[in-house]
Amino acid sequence: MPVSAKFNMGTHDVIMEIGEGPEGAVAFAKRLQASEFQFTMMDSGPPPPVSNCSEQKVTLLLLQPRGQHAYEATFQFKDGQLTEAWAHDTYLFSGKIGQK
Repeated sequence: MPVSAKFNMGTHDVIMEIGEGPEGAVAFAKRLQASEFQFTMMDSGPPPPVSNCSEQKVTLLLLQPRGQHAYEATFQFKDGQLTEAWAHDTYLFSGKIGQK
């Protein structure tokens, strides 16, 4: 990871710069306090064109241990290296859809 990789977090309407490089990555991970993750993937169809040298983004839900609070985190890569990561807190809600 380049020392210029940036790590930021958002809470409500505030975005905080967490740090840069390996130290920023460690501080970012500690603040997330995630115990599980979720992500989506297409079931069928051709994948989007990807080149190892292109810029790529991956978005995950990082869940905290109690399950109703999470961070939506996006990791950005260029030339196969992490260049930026940012996360914003979010709440998870689920329920049943009743028949009519």
